[in-house]
Amino acid sequence: MGGIKESIYQLLTNSGFHCLTEFPTNRLPRLVAPMIAVGVKSTEIKPAAVGGYLGANDNQEACIGFLAATTVRLDVYVPYLSGGSSCGETARDAVQVLLAGGVGQTLRKVRMDNVRFDADADCYRCSALLTFEALIFQVESV
Repeated sequence: MGGIKESIYQLLTNSGFHCLTEFPTNRLPRLVAPMIAVGVKSTEIKPAAVGGYLGANDNQEACIGFLAATTVRLDVYVPYLSGGSSCGETARDAVQVLLAGGVGQTLRKVRMDNVRFDADADCYRCSALLTFEALIFQVESV
């Protein structure tokens, strides 16, 4: 099931956003355009029903289901001269691309943070937390 980070990176890059999946270890490069850092914050897998049991198929095999919820963090960085409003716009545009689909999982929840100025990086920044869900099935002989 892995690869959601790469799927989001590819979808946003194909839509014209400047993205990265690994933050530079030394320091943020000088920004000349908005940049989005894509990262996975957490993944949780839980049973989709009581004990995960969803019923039996035609072959009398037990269908077990799990709900996988992955929270992805988009950190948006915008050059100081572009202004704070373009930071929020970039984040909203990126979320709109992801709402249109193409990740292979269902986007269930979006939480946007306020835009703030980061003096250390000399840019405006904001974040979006997106929770994607996928139903995973497993068949077991009874």
